[in-house]
Amino acid sequence: MRKGFTLLEILVALMILAIGLASVFALFGAGTSSYRRSVNDATVARMATTMLAEIETSLQNLPPGNIPLRDATNKTHPDFPSIYTYDLTLTPITDSANDSVFVTLTIKWKQPKGFGSEKFETIIRINK
Repeated sequence: MRKGFTLLEILVALMILAIGLASVFALFGAGTSSYRRSVNDATVARMATTMLAEIETSLQNLPPGNIPLRDATNKTHPDFPSIYTYDLTLTPITDSANDSVFVTLTIKWKQPKGFGSEKFETIIRINK
């Protein structure tokens, strides 16, 4: 009687190994996609916070009733990678008690399959 593995046993073991490796490699793709999405989410959140703070600071020292409109389209911010662009819309809201600005900030970024975007809206009250 001979000792060892038959060819059939080796083929079955290789098939099990191939199925296992294919499953593991599929998880790498999903993990990479998830990582890329989380990096984009974190960068967009930081970019929005930075830009809205800059806008608020620049508006606080303006005289009442003097709100300049500086809308922007497809602009980049110097502190963030160039794959992130933004559109900015400032709409004055003036009433008898307050001067305010309705700010719409849309941040877009390049993805392997097209573009992603996130929209932020807020109202900034201007001190008198």
